[in-house]
Amino acid sequence: MKYDKQNSLENTDVSQPIVDSHDICGPVSRSENRKRQIKKFSMLRAAAGFFLLILATLPFIDTEPFPVPWINWYISLASTFLIWGSLWLAIHYQLDKWLTFDPHFLLTPAAIASIQICIFVYLAPELRPLVIGWWITVLLFGAGLFNFREAMVLNGIMALGYIITTRLSILNGEPLLFDSEVSLTLLYLAFWTYCAMVLGRFQRYRQKSKLMQDELTNLAYNDSLTKMPNRRAFYDAYEREFAYCQRTGEKFAIGIIDVDYFKLINDQNGHHIGDKALIDISAIITSNLRTEDLAARLGGDEFIILMRNDSAIEAKKILERIRYAVERKTIMSASGEKISLSISAGSAIGNADITTDEVIRRADAALYTAKQKGRNRVCNYDSSQKKSNVSNITSLL
Repeated sequence: MKYDKQNSLENTDVSQPIVDSHDICGPVSRSENRKRQIKKFSMLRAAAGFFLLILATLPFIDTEPFPVPWINWYISLASTFLIWGSLWLAIHYQLDKWLTFDPHFLLTPAAIASIQICIFVYLAPELRPLVIGWWITVLLFGAGLFNFREAMVLNGIMALGYIITTRLSILNGEPLLFDSEVSLTLLYLAFWTYCAMVLGRFQRYRQKSKLMQDELTNLAYNDSLTKMPNRRAFYDAYEREFAYCQRTGEKFAIGIIDVDYFKLINDQNGHHIGDKALIDISAIITSNLRTEDLAARLGGDEFIILMRNDSAIEAKKILERIRYAVERKTIMSASGEKISLSISAGSAIGNADITTDEVIRRADAALYTAKQKGRNRVCNYDSSQKKSNVSNITSLL
């Protein structure tokens, strides 16, 4: 189980459990719902921008020297409602997932926005400087969001749309110079392409830096051998869980696992066989946990488990399930002989009235009792047990 700070107890708001939200489309996980809300908000912002542009043309309605008919103004307003309302509904009903060529749903709205701007230019050719100025503003705002291929596709759509719009306007008798309009449009698009390339390169640099940061975080929070969370990851999650219990009064359980006769396995078969045993046991531990639990490798042959909202009986059931699975597991030595594995485990219940160190000491004492009773067993802590002096788990944290 690879430790992920975004999905672990360490980085989870433990005051509120992770639950799914629901909308008309059915259950949606928090992360998917968040992405959808961001997309919806982006569509609303884009629509607000177009409405602002339409409102800016109000002083020119049926006035000289650039008269714009009211009917054209109403058409622009209605088309804005229709286009951006449709895009908002497409996101709400998850229709955007069908656009495999546009997984982030950026190119499609941008292309539609370009077409809508061409409609505005056709309806009010006298105001094209204002509309084109808004066009350039939109392009610069989204320059860093597109890669080079997407920028070229969007350039083609924009250029084709504006050239067609200009030609239709000239055919309708508008006093426009086709060559100058095309040249100006291409100049605008060339400038935007340059900005898109520069900002795109900067974005890729940021993404690469983020990947490197995530890799360093994984190295810091995950055990290199077993790929389990390490003691640092466990300690972070443990502190947050304890803080949650202090606020709510709920309990939790700590389980400590030790591989029986691990030193003997290493000495007789070599460290590579010992490593194989640790990897197999870590996989068994991970596969037998609930989603809300966290297991970590403390070091050597010691593992620790944090179990949320658990009783002594439930904690022992989980550890017994792990112990039984390990007992049935065998690995092969270099000579082809089967090597049996077993573990001993101890558990203790924690709450807000007990310190974090004390809970671990109690689980360690229960583990020591399990070893004294012959190993390959699970023991819960009770007040009659003495604290173990054999291994100080707290010093590992």
